[in-house]
Amino acid sequence: MTIDELSKYFHLSKQVKHLEDKITELELSVISSSKSDGMPHGTTISNPTEQLALKMIKLKESYENNKIKLLDKTLKIDKFLSSVDNEEIQLIIRLKFMTTYIDSRTKKEKLNTWEKVAAILGYERSTPEKKLSRYLQMYNKRSNDYETISNW
Repeated sequence: MTIDELSKYFHLSKQVKHLEDKITELELSVISSSKSDGMPHGTTISNPTEQLALKMIKLKESYENNKIKLLDKTLKIDKFLSSVDNEEIQLIIRLKFMTTYIDSRTKKEKLNTWEKVAAILGYERSTPEKKLSRYLQMYNKRSNDYETISNW
């Protein structure tokens, strides 16, 4: 696991949420277009209606497949976090890559900076980043050593 991989968690989560919203929007449009207005209509499904339904089904499948791929990447990070046996490192990861705030100037959601993480934990500015970097180096070395042994 790397800091770069961890930093993708926020955007992966945002993309999953966006796809969930698109799927819900699509489902609602299907439901609202199928409501009866009480007037008699033909009993056959017109070709354009059938084509629209098929395209909507394909679009929903595409959204679902993309969501699954994103969730797989998110799961990899979650599994890593649950394997971290150091509570301080877990907290640093959560504060830096999984906790957001609303920027008062831009009104946009942002991730905590390293400086903000350090302030929350009562550390000097660069301490959390250094601690996480050292932990990841040791973790990745252990993982590589284990893979080397396993491949013998």
